Amino acid sequence: PAAHAVGAVLHTLTPWPMKLILDHVLVDRPLPHAAAWIGSLPGGDSVRGTLGWLLAGTVVLFLSRQALAMGQAFLRAGVGHRIKNTVGAKLLEHLQRCSLRFHSRRAVGDLAQRVTADSQCLRDATMGVFVPGLTSALTLGMMFAVMWRLDRSLSLLSLLVVPPLVLCIALLVRRMTARAYRQQKLEGEKMALVEQTLAALPLVQA
Repeated sequence: PAAHAVGAVLHTLTPWPMKLILDHVLVDRPLPHAAAWIGSLPGGDSVRGTLGWLLAGTVVLFLSRQALAMGQAFLRAGVGHRIKNTVGAKLLEHLQRCSLRFHSRRAVGDLAQRVTADSQCLRDATMGVFVPGLTSALTLGMMFAVMWRLDRSLSLLSLLVVPPLVLCIALLVRRMTARAYRQQKLEGEKMALVEQTLAALPLVQA
């Protein structure tokens, strides 16, 4: 969570040096009070020096965002694989405790598909939905706070896109869920057919 909070802060601060350059440095206006400390840096009392420090800040923010993104990708990969392996192992243990009647009604290929492929659903939900959603929510909240401070009318106007977006999601989510479930079911049937075909090959050849 701390890394995602830092990422949201860096993403919000990225356009700030360019704003200072366009709105203050290039038009020879004094920097705002929040950025007045730049003038106390070495050479920051001149236009060229201020421009250099702001450009350096832009580069530093960009590199920091890239380094943080690489670190987050590395952590997501490790945590995601651990989640998948843990869920798969728990599912396999559960299947081993099931009765013979249960296994007589289920194809081996379909159960293998559940263990190997469906076990990554929790990983996908965590790393592909929850974590990016949390980061996006933090980023949007910080950006809206900045926009509200700059121009409240435009900030309120930007909220008009929220109701159509929520409506589109509500209309599509049920259909997408049904198709995703059918896809998983067809993949299980495919694995069952492959297992049955390959398992019967020696008998057929004999």
